[in-house]
Amino acid sequence: MASPISQLYQPLISRDVEAFPSAVRRFRKDHDSIELFQAVARFAILCYSPSQHGKHAVIACLSTYQLRDELGGRFDDVVSECGVYAALSRQPWSEPPVTDPPRVGPGHPFSTEEIREAIASGDRRRGECWLTRGMREPGFDRDFFRAASDDLGDLGHKLIVANTAWEIAGLLGDEGRYATLRVAVWEWVSYRDSQPEADPAPEIDSADLLKSLIAGFVAEQGGMVPFHALVLFEAALLAAERAGEPALFRRVSAQLNQTAPPALELAAVASRSPIEPYPYRLARDYGQLLKAYSLAKRLGQRFPDIDFEPMLLAARYNLEHGPSFEEWSFA
Repeated sequence: MASPISQLYQPLISRDVEAFPSAVRRFRKDHDSIELFQAVARFAILCYSPSQHGKHAVIACLSTYQLRDELGGRFDDVVSECGVYAALSRQPWSEPPVTDPPRVGPGHPFSTEEIREAIASGDRRRGECWLTRGMREPGFDRDFFRAASDDLGDLGHKLIVANTAWEIAGLLGDEGRYATLRVAVWEWVSYRDSQPEADPAPEIDSADLLKSLIAGFVAEQGGMVPFHALVLFEAALLAAERAGEPALFRRVSAQLNQTAPPALELAAVASRSPIEPYPYRLARDYGQLLKAYSLAKRLGQRFPDIDFEPMLLAARYNLEHGPSFEEWSFA
C-alpha cells in the first residue's frame, strides 16, 4: 500500500488537480495542518525551477504559513492551492529529483569567493558543492546572504528566493535543509544581471522609503514590478539582519530609492474594505495578493505607523482586474 505522502503527491505528479482536494482530506485524517503544509512545501521545493511560476509557488508556501492564524479554517484550502500551483508550474521530470547533497571532502572551499565564482560561471554543481561544504560552518549565514545580494537584477529575485529558502528550511527541519537551501543556489546560478555598487550606499530613512514604495504600487493599481520592490525591501531588511551587515540593506535601499515615486499621496483603487486572505488559483497573479497580506502583517509589526490598507486594496484590484499569468506556464 502506498504511503500517505505518496497518495498525497500522486494527483500532483499527474497534474490531476481536481483529485487533489480528496487526497488532502485523506491525508488530514491522520495528520495535522502543519504536516500538510510541510508535505506541500517539500513538493514545491522538489518542483522548483528558476521560472517565474516555479519560484513563486515556493514563495506562496511561505506566505501561507505566515498567514496561518489569519486564515484559520481556510488554511488547508490555501495550502492545497499552493500544491496545485507547484504541480502546474513544475518542469517535466525525466527522473525523480536528487535530494541528497553531493559528496565533498573536508578541504573543499566554502568561502564567499567560491560561491561568487560559481555564480559568475553559472556552475550549478559547483554551487551545490559549496552549499554542502559550508552550510554547517560558522559564518555561513553571512556568506549566504552576501552571495544572494550581489545581483539585484530580475526584480531582486536572488535575494527574495534566498530569504524564502532560509525561512522554509527552518520550518521543515534539518533533514531537508540542503534540498531547501539549494533552491537559492539554483536561482543564483541561473542568470547574471547587475553587479553590486562599489561606492558606499547612503543612509535612507526606511519608513519614508517604504511609504514611497507603497505609493508607487498603489499608483500602478497593484502592478507586478512595484510589488516586487516592496518584497525586495523586506528581503533586504531580513538579509541584513541575518548576515549582520547593515550595509546590505543600505545598498538595496539606495537602488529602490532610485525608482520610488517622490509623492506620497495614495490613489484610491477600490471602494470596499479589504477582505481577509482566501483561496484562489495563485498562478493568476503569481500569488501576489496572498503575499501582500503576509507582507502587510510582517512589515506592519516593524512599521506600526504606516497604513498598509491601500497596498492590500491595490493587490486585490490587480487580482480582479489585472492581467492573468495563469496560462503562461502550464504545459
